[in-house]
Amino acid sequence: MSDPEWKQFEKAVTQFHGALESDAKIVHNEKVPDIHTGRGRQRDIWIEKKLYNGLYTMKILVSCKDWKTKLSSDDIDAFNGEFISSGANLGIIYSYSGFSDPAIEKAKKLGFPCCKLYEDLPPDIPEVLLLKSYICQLSNIRINLSEKPNQSWGYEKVGDILAVDNVSEKLLSYFIRYIKEAVKTASEKKAFPERYTVCSINFNDENSSKNKFTLSLVGEWIIYSGRPECHLVNGAYSFTDNKFIGKQHGPAFEISAKPEDKEGWQQLDYPQKKPKTSYMIGYLYANDYEEYKETLDNIISKEVIEDIFK
Repeated sequence: MSDPEWKQFEKAVTQFHGALESDAKIVHNEKVPDIHTGRGRQRDIWIEKKLYNGLYTMKILVSCKDWKTKLSSDDIDAFNGEFISSGANLGIIYSYSGFSDPAIEKAKKLGFPCCKLYEDLPPDIPEVLLLKSYICQLSNIRINLSEKPNQSWGYEKVGDILAVDNVSEKLLSYFIRYIKEAVKTASEKKAFPERYTVCSINFNDENSSKNKFTLSLVGEWIIYSGRPECHLVNGAYSFTDNKFIGKQHGPAFEISAKPEDKEGWQQLDYPQKKPKTSYMIGYLYANDYEEYKETLDNIISKEVIEDIFK
């Protein structure tokens, strides 16, 4: 038989604090003497932590309210009485449903952090505290020609050009290298890649030193931003201190979905600068020669040279 929800809530808060302070003594459902009567009194969570090489013991009382409504200023008053009777040095309140503004104001005056625990929940904390999520996906791979084709070239399809002296293999090998270099540069700067990754091969005129045309393989980086409401957070938020401690997860990213169908993400106009707030960036691209070869084969199997310019 599982514990009632209120007890599960208390245990979750206990485990969270245990993960933060492994060297502290953290006890759930502890009986601590009332300093006024000397009688044991139930406390939701009692924490003792040695400070200054054990010279001083910090005592913390944590109260957990698994209520369906926000805590009021009267509830803060009630906790203040509980706190005084415990002899603790610090009091912390966790509320499943949050706090009213008067409750937060009262708690600030009394020095009580008002907190909410998140376990894989959508965030309702200030957006400025969230770590923004970005995905850079290499897409729209295509062939470009620098010049308008003419019959003197002797090529009808793009594949005819790529078949010359293993141009296709050379183009792909360099393209993959350029992609990795673009990602390495961007990740070192914690920034977005340049919008286009381009690999080009020049074809010279046999009768002159002039360049006849340049064939390029181009990939475009599409930038997506995770919608804040689609993130999940694990941790605690203090309403009184406006701080969040914990982890967060961005929404799942469907690689093959169309931009408009990537649930939880929105496509951005290409950014020119790094985000100003805290953020994380992921780079999505194929790391395998065969995958790009298949993409290129699909292009050249149906691309007549003239079609590139339509």
